[in-house]
Amino acid sequence: MPGLEFYELRHRAIQWMIDPSHDGGLGLDIQTAAHIAGHHDGGYLVCRTYSKLAEHRALARTRRAIDAYQQRAHKLPHQQPGPAGVA
Repeated sequence: MPGLEFYELRHRAIQWMIDPSHDGGLGLDIQTAAHIAGHHDGGYLVCRTYSKLAEHRALARTRRAIDAYQQRAHKLPHQQPGPAGVA
């Protein structure tokens, strides 16, 4: 990637490693990505520095989770409330 400094490339690579596969990443856990990057802190630096998600990705994930929950809720049989104090 022309024009990028080493640490920018490193940051992008680590972000790609930890991004979920449905977002185009590898979906690796933090500790594995840290090990690949040569960190010996159990993933602390990667978690603190590199795992910050872009706002639009975080919002998209939240929307997908809410949609999936609502779909599951609509498939469940609706229960009528019982007498007072009984669920």
